[in-house]
Amino acid sequence: MYLINLHPLINYCIYHVACIYNFITCATTQVVPYILGTFVLSNVFFAGCLFGTKSKTKPPPKELDKLTELEKRAENLANHAQRHAKNIIILEEKYGITAKQ
Repeated sequence: MYLINLHPLINYCIYHVACIYNFITCATTQVVPYILGTFVLSNVFFAGCLFGTKSKTKPPPKELDKLTELEKRAENLANHAQRHAKNIIILEEKYGITAKQ
C-alpha cells in the first residue's frame, strides 16, 4: 500500500483505518466464516481423535487364509499348465507332432 509522505503518525493512522475498514468489509463474507469453520472442524477432528473408537486390527479368519492359499495354488497350477502348453506348441512346430498323435 502506497502512503503519501506525511507525518509518520498520520500515515500510521491512515494505514490502520484502512486495515480496520478492510477487515469490517470482508469479515462477514470471508474472515468470520473461515475462523468459525476452522475452529469447528478442528474441534470436531480433535473430539473424533479423542473419543473415537480405535479400530483394532483383527487377524484374518482362517477361512480367508485357506482361500488365499488355494488361490496361490491355482495360480501356480495355471502357470505350470501354460508352460506345458508352450512346450507342446514348440514341439508341434519343430517336429510336426500334434498333441492328438
